[in-house]
Amino acid sequence: MAQERFSVAMCTYNGARYIQEQLDSIAAQTRLPDELIICDDRSIDETPGIIARFAARAPFSVHCHINEKTIKSTENFAQAIRLCTGDLIALSDQDDVWRPRKLECLTAAFAAAPAAAAVNSDAEIVDAGLRGLGQRLWENIDFTPTGQRAAESGRMIDILLKHNVVTGATLAFRASYRDLILPIPPSCFHDTWIALLLAAVADWAIIRDSLVLYRQHAHNQIGGGKRSILKALDNTGAVYAAEARYCRSARQRLLSFPNLFVNAGALKKLQAKVSHLEARASLPRSPLQRWPIVLRESTAGRYHLYSNGWMSAIRDLWRDSDGEADR
Repeated sequence: MAQERFSVAMCTYNGARYIQEQLDSIAAQTRLPDELIICDDRSIDETPGIIARFAARAPFSVHCHINEKTIKSTENFAQAIRLCTGDLIALSDQDDVWRPRKLECLTAAFAAAPAAAAVNSDAEIVDAGLRGLGQRLWENIDFTPTGQRAAESGRMIDILLKHNVVTGATLAFRASYRDLILPIPPSCFHDTWIALLLAAVADWAIIRDSLVLYRQHAHNQIGGGKRSILKALDNTGAVYAAEARYCRSARQRLLSFPNLFVNAGALKKLQAKVSHLEARASLPRSPLQRWPIVLRESTAGRYHLYSNGWMSAIRDLWRDSDGEADR
């Protein structure tokens, strides 16, 4: 069987400080990509020049599209994905560094799991100078060994409905699912959206090795720092309502592709999460009036399935109607 073509979709914006190291790491892969698609969001630094010089010497095809206007990260990644022509698509940030065997390992993982729509790996957290911080990404985002086994056994959708454990910089997926993924709602993070949809329709594969040096610096959009208990509790009604809209959009997208197999119960679970989030978003101001709602959600197990368990329940009992903790 002929080897599947591998595209890399990268988005850039004022990335001159770090992008050369990332480009060089892609050129140093033991399994080179068949093409690198770069969408630049109108950088005003030297990023386009660095890309042009790299393209002139790269051992694979490099196409750089410079946007006519700034469209921001989510739409820019959607555009880069749309322009890819390969059978497999790996997403790339502009400021990380790939380990040399990343694409080789991803290719092998897809070959070993032909029913898998996507593969993601762990990553090493490093500082701006690529010095290791003694942390791994999966540990920091609570993708536990139990969760990893669940993902491998076909239950990635359950993990993602509780919290996202897929970071775009570590993600690759089959291009055959592009029509399902695109367009990406502008209010969503591209990796969260892609992961949830693909986990609902197909198997998932994971690579426990760290294949990316995930750089942390002052301008990270998300980052991979450790989540504290206070951070896990720091949500507001507006955040819950926005997440409910995102889950509702994902469910509607899945319903619009009736010929795709949806994992058993995925649509029902998505609706249950929407209902749970809407309940949390619209809690009454009075703590006494909240008790029946919080008790109902707790008894149904939805705090455990779709939020942070008892911590979220306690948070809902003590925050005011605008989402701030009562004092």
